[in-house]
Amino acid sequence: MRRNPYQRLPDPVIDQALARAAALKGRSAGILAIGVGHKHRRRTGYGTVARVAIKFTVKSKRTRVAKKDRIPRWFQIEHRGRSYRIPTDVEPLGTLRRNLLGPCQVRNGSAVGYQGTAGPLLRASNGKRYLLTAGHVLFDDQNDNPWGANDLPVFLNGTRIGTGVAAATYFEANGMRVDVGLIRLDGGLPPALQGPPWTTFTRIATEADLFAMSRTGGDTVGLQLYGWVSSPLATFDELNQTGIPVDNDTYAPFLIKARAQAGLFQAGDSGACVARQDGVLVGLHVLATTADDTVGWSLALPSLLTYLEGKTNLKFAL
Repeated sequence: MRRNPYQRLPDPVIDQALARAAALKGRSAGILAIGVGHKHRRRTGYGTVARVAIKFTVKSKRTRVAKKDRIPRWFQIEHRGRSYRIPTDVEPLGTLRRNLLGPCQVRNGSAVGYQGTAGPLLRASNGKRYLLTAGHVLFDDQNDNPWGANDLPVFLNGTRIGTGVAAATYFEANGMRVDVGLIRLDGGLPPALQGPPWTTFTRIATEADLFAMSRTGGDTVGLQLYGWVSSPLATFDELNQTGIPVDNDTYAPFLIKARAQAGLFQAGDSGACVARQDGVLVGLHVLATTADDTVGWSLALPSLLTYLEGKTNLKFAL
């Protein structure tokens, strides 16, 4: 007996499908990453009704593929006497770029530092307030290297607002890159951060929220990016489970892939908040494709905060 493809799929079913996908990835160098997300119906168009699918990110889509590299159109999963047909969806990674450009909001203290967007504003268990942005925004671009052991001043609209925490900025976890910049605010809350969008967020998404978004078909999930350059409306596409290759790094999971429906992901938006339409914060924007700027990637906040807590021994909340 088959289940309605637009209902929430049981986690054991998804886990079995992911295990089969991982086995394929282990055999094929062409598969770069795996996730769970939505496959959209051609009849109704993108951004309307979607089925839950196992998402494969590949180097390129080819018409002729060796047998060992072929990805099936679906995985047939049996669970508790029921049959589930989980479709697959294959998309090329394309060329990614970090969305930074000046002059924008947040920047480091060097004369020529990169610039980007102010992201989530958090309270920490030590009583201090912190601001997030993308880690690559806080580079010293004279030698294109992370800060190392040096905490540096950070500026917002030309005014110093705090200090970047080097140990928790653009660091590695489990051999993968966590592209976040953690800024400890000095003094009071800057006026620029006292209004929308920061006052409109209701809470930070949980891992269960993200699993529900990616493992439930039917109506798609709308997302809003709050960039300094642009604020595109987007549709959730995938929760990446394995990380994605970027230049010589692999960005650590979980990552959220979204497709812009109105507006584009543009240079200068790195570090921006990504939220659902109900005000729940889900991600920190870091990457976009260079082909048409309609595909963006953000670090999922639940896993990102776990990484930060491991680096700082602090707990973070709105």
